[in-house]
Amino acid sequence: MKTRLALVALLSLPIIASAFSQSSSESFDLLIRNGTVVDGSGKRGVKADVGVRGDRIVFVGSAKSAQAKTTIDAAGLVVAPGFIDVHSHTENSIANPERRWNEGVIRQGVTTIVGGPDGSLSPSQIRRLIAAYEKNGVGTNVAFYIGHNAIRREVIGLAHRLATPEEMEKMKALVREGMEMGCVGFSTGLMYEPGMWSNTDEVVELAKAVKPFNGTYDSHVRDPVQRFVESDQEAIDVGRRAGIPAKIAHEKTVGLQNAGKNKVIIKMINDARNRGEEVVTDQYPYDGAATSTLTGIIVVPPEMRAGLDLKAALRDTEKRKQIKQTSENGVNGGFAWLKATGYGAMRITSSKDYPQLIGKYLSELAKERKMDAFDLVSDLVLNANNPVGITLGAIKEEDVRELMIQP
Repeated sequence: MKTRLALVALLSLPIIASAFSQSSSESFDLLIRNGTVVDGSGKRGVKADVGVRGDRIVFVGSAKSAQAKTTIDAAGLVVAPGFIDVHSHTENSIANPERRWNEGVIRQGVTTIVGGPDGSLSPSQIRRLIAAYEKNGVGTNVAFYIGHNAIRREVIGLAHRLATPEEMEKMKALVREGMEMGCVGFSTGLMYEPGMWSNTDEVVELAKAVKPFNGTYDSHVRDPVQRFVESDQEAIDVGRRAGIPAKIAHEKTVGLQNAGKNKVIIKMINDARNRGEEVVTDQYPYDGAATSTLTGIIVVPPEMRAGLDLKAALRDTEKRKQIKQTSENGVNGGFAWLKATGYGAMRITSSKDYPQLIGKYLSELAKERKMDAFDLVSDLVLNANNPVGITLGAIKEEDVRELMIQP
């Protein structure tokens, strides 16, 4: 029988120094009895009771005849500290009063989220979120990164160029402002606009602004499919040059061309750690990145106007050529999923029309049918009566497992 987890959000509370006692007959506000306590230290779980008074865990041990206002019998369950989701995108949704509890996260045992990854939040955006949390309440603890894309957008807009010295100073000021507000570090999403128009030197200079605050650097790396190893190396280099810890966000070997390259990345990170650099990763615990449909965000018409009859456009030879160009290269060279990850990273995950194709990569299908990959996509769209679901970044299961066991 599988061990079940007791997802007790209160265990994200601080533990006072005297909490680890042998026995107690005190009274508590909350007493969790008979659980197997796994404390996060790496030690084996032990049978123990956990006592909470007010907003503190005050006792871990044998509570014997202790009394409590509320008692939970955790026999057969694991009692653990709350997990920290170090790369969360729920920070905006929980500003909505109806979603403020972050219930889907709490039910998985996560009691703290770190919002603003991928460079997504500026100081003004963070202030609005905090105001909403304070007004409505919030179900999880929340920390924030100050974000490169957000501050670049405020200072430079979506311009396809490097920052001027004056713009750099404005961006540094916004990074410092975020850190003074209490952010834990600086995040980038270098695969996306407008961060993709920066260079490494710009990122390093902005990352240096978090060092006086003991902040960290967190990066959705620049080109995680086409230049997988080089992009991870850039993240490590930024941390070293800025003199701060670096984390590669949601590490994954996306695409058929990167299958098995975990070993290269693991060695690269271990080499950096052996040099005394603080480098870590988090990861997807599943075999695909974001999901969409073939017509969702994969096919990019040159004019993103509402009401476009996509099927009619794809039937027109000239319009299909135009759509292929923008889908594979981005509008004016900007971001597009096919440009970022490619056909070899997109696997069909669901289809009522083509159930026999589930699990197939678009690149594999194009090769099997001896046809251009975009023409394959177009034909699938034109002949389907229902959405064709895909993952935008397919990962081999063995690569997920290999990374997951790394220290």
